[in-house]
Parts: sequence; C-alpha cells; structure tokens
Amino acid sequence: MTGWKYNILMISLLMLWSCGPSRSGNKSETEEAPAISQQEMPPQEMIACDSAITQEVDTPPLFPDGDQALAMYFYKTLRIPNPHRSLEKTGTISFVVDCNGRAKDFRAVSSIHADVDRIIEYAVLKMPAWNAAVKDGQAVNHRVCFRVQVVRGSTAFQPQDCD
Repeated sequence: MTGWKYNILMISLLMLWSCGPSRSGNKSETEEAPAISQQEMPPQEMIACDSAITQEVDTPPLFPDGDQALAMYFYKTLRIPNPHRSLEKTGTISFVVDCNGRAKDFRAVSSIHADVDRIIEYAVLKMPAWNAAVKDGQAVNHRVCFRVQVVRGSTAFQPQDCD
C-alpha cells in the first residue's frame, strides 16, 4: 500500500476510533448496529422535486452535523461480512441527494465487490436526510460521489468530485 493511501486510511480509522462507541464493553464483532428507521426521524415538510440533477450549485448538500457525523453513521451502520473482511480494495460510489435531502439513485461507479456494494447501497439509502443542495435560493437535486476504501473489514469514505 502506497504512503498516501496508508495515511488516508490511518487518519480515517483514527477519526472513527476516536468518535466511536466505548471500547470497554463486550460487544461482539458480529453484533449488528441498530438500524435507523425512517419513523425515528423528525417529520420534515416534503416538497415536490423535479427529476433534473443540478451540476453547479451555490451550496452543496451537507450531512447533518457534518463530515464527522457521516463517518460515524457509516461506522455504526456498515458491517462487512466475514467472507469479505480480507478485501483491500478501493471503489467509487455516487448517489443523488434530492431537494428534500433524501439519498436516492445509488450507483457503484467502480465496484468493490457486488456484496459489499449492496451493503453500502443499503446504508446510503437508509441514511438520515441531508441538508439539500441550494441553487439560486431553491433546494435542488445534486449528485455526490465518494471514494470508498475497504481494508480488512473497515471502510473509509472520502468525498470527491463527480465526473
């Protein structure tokens, strides 16, 4: 693994470790994190979104409470199954954050593994609502992309520009 990849991985893992749950408990490695249901989320006024995806925005979509909260969400939600824990691979995902802040239209731009892609898709589509992108004072649909690195069962997400 090259130096910059190792540094990104270590920084991501340290960030997740420092903001993760207490390590003193006897939580099993196979124990699943509680799923976040849409009913647990506060009600939000839904607006009608058109289907157009806006490329250039004044304000990009933001995950509630920022990037660290997004990293924590993935840390708590993603569980790479045992047969794939030895993977060391990088891929790219994208999805649309619609004008209501909901994630939809998931794509594995460059696949990690079909099973891992499905697990990531499930986590993305079930995530809490984002703060939608804004263009000319209006909430709009906007595609976001992430580079995903899987190393021995751990994942690290890094935002990147969509091409």
